[in-house]
Amino acid sequence: MPIAVYSTVIGREIVLSLIDTGETGLIIPVIGYVTVISLMGWTAIMSGNATVITGGILFVISDSILAWNKFIDVIAFSGPLIMLTYYASQFFVADSIRSVPSFGLANDLKNDTPIQ
Repeated sequence: MPIAVYSTVIGREIVLSLIDTGETGLIIPVIGYVTVISLMGWTAIMSGNATVITGGILFVISDSILAWNKFIDVIAFSGPLIMLTYYASQFFVADSIRSVPSFGLANDLKNDTPIQ
């Protein structure tokens, strides 16, 4: 629920800004992108994996700063803030792979027979 509320609020602000600036052609793509990013954040939270949740939330924050800075108003130090949250999110999402059980699949894929 908090993701839906957050997405609605930020999406509404961006759409209003697009209307004010006459960039109405971007409204549908922006709504689509906000929806996809919101679903990604919700999926991360629903995973129950703290590392994935952290990465997902940081990614939502990164994209929110980027969108606000581009469509609504300038944010001081937006460049470093975007990059810091973006790369941190990528680190956490990638690091979360270590905590996923492999169920021995890697051993099943191993083939000792040489290729002829």
